[in-house]
Amino acid sequence: MPKNPSSDEHIMQMMESNKEVAFSLLVDAYAQKIWVVCHSILSSKEDAEDVSQEVFTAVFNSIDTFKGESQLTTWIHAIAINKCKEHLRKKNRKKRFGFLTAFKESESSHFVSDFDANQIEQKEEIQVVRTAIQQLPENQRLVYSLVKLEEYNYKEVEEMTGFTKSAIESLMFRAKSKLGDLLSDYYNQHYK
Repeated sequence: MPKNPSSDEHIMQMMESNKEVAFSLLVDAYAQKIWVVCHSILSSKEDAEDVSQEVFTAVFNSIDTFKGESQLTTWIHAIAINKCKEHLRKKNRKKRFGFLTAFKESESSHFVSDFDANQIEQKEEIQVVRTAIQQLPENQRLVYSLVKLEEYNYKEVEEMTGFTKSAIESLMFRAKSKLGDLLSDYYNQHYK
């Protein structure tokens, strides 16, 4: 039976003989997943695209250092998380006393007229929640995004971030508590 051309094992074997082709397979296999992770952490399509490109540049430049001690997917996600953190630190230096930029609408304003009142309310609620997530401290936002938005389990998050399970549990508890505080006024106004 021929090997799956996008399997991690096949990609790593191809790295030895044809790095460019193997890297192309790697990008095909992981580009969408990495963009989703970056977008969930950064909440900006443009930033997610830029950082995703940085991730694959870093992967290409350091693939020879991958020792196989973890899964390839875990290693690539760890690079993505580090690049997102680096991006946020740079952005925060530029905006020293402000919050991160608010969630940008992905649809153009002319689509809004196609929504009924219920859909507009849902869209507003999503934007409010995403803005609240962006106000979480960096590590809380990272862990919350990976667990709740990307649906990784604690073990995977542990491998990606280097945080212990107890640290992840603590960050999740604090993130949920902070989100509850940030969103309480909105929900009290709209759902009483």
